[in-house]
Amino acid sequence: MKGRILPLFVWIVGGLMLFAQENASKPIMVILPFSAVTEYQEETKTLEKLIAAYVIQEGQFTLALPGETGEVPKTQGESLDSPSDRSQLESLFSAQYIITGSVGKLGNKVILTLERIKLSDGQKITVSGRYATFEELLSHLSPLLEQLVWIEKKASPSGSETKEPITEELLIGSWWGDRGIEMVRLFSGGKGQAILTSGAKMELSYSIQPQGVKIWQSSPNQDRFYHPVPYKVAQQLVDIARPMEWEFTIYEGGKLKGIKRATAVRYEGETIIEVIHGSVREAEWTKIGR
Repeated sequence: MKGRILPLFVWIVGGLMLFAQENASKPIMVILPFSAVTEYQEETKTLEKLIAAYVIQEGQFTLALPGETGEVPKTQGESLDSPSDRSQLESLFSAQYIITGSVGKLGNKVILTLERIKLSDGQKITVSGRYATFEELLSHLSPLLEQLVWIEKKASPSGSETKEPITEELLIGSWWGDRGIEMVRLFSGGKGQAILTSGAKMELSYSIQPQGVKIWQSSPNQDRFYHPVPYKVAQQLVDIARPMEWEFTIYEGGKLKGIKRATAVRYEGETIIEVIHGSVREAEWTKIGR
């Protein structure tokens, strides 16, 4: 195992040295030391370096190295939920985002959990996966990392489109939804309903926020929410999937633009072999009437 990943160190260290010479005005990210079971302590250190190299390569963030930001806290169990904790970390790192991670075991499976936290408001993106070996974990790392380094692309204004504030009056009505949704109806009072391509109806709730609107699934999971995955996979998703969420920050040209968060899976036949909570992709809804 160590022989297979050792050649990566030269490339990683070289990349970090070159990166330290850059001065880009991008959000600053820090990767905290991951926790790991004893069996995978050394491999996890390599994993941290691979993730650092990925962040640099994608170019969405400025990666702050420990030498540039002060001492990295050694405690992995401290809560980041209170404003005082977040303020302390922001002061220490001068960072807007951190990545934390853990590597564990469940039976004979290797479990990886990664979390990106926005320090200003505690917003989290969590992704996880189960793997037969650590080598398999490394070979399937990219889909998880894509979620962690994703930043919403702001729509560019054009001559024919005017941005409008997102209000309840604007939201009320019928919308063509994103992938997997035939139509959405939003009502007054923060309620709505989506009709999916499978024919299932999903109850929705929404909340208007300073940066836009957050819409989330408020009805229990049903297997038909996950069409067209195989039926037995959909049945498993009923138990493990987190409620779907949409966050729209722009209304432009009759369209809501933002992101969708959901649980994604990788499966073979009727067996789920990887679960990615908090999978993020772009979403767009088009208004079609009141």
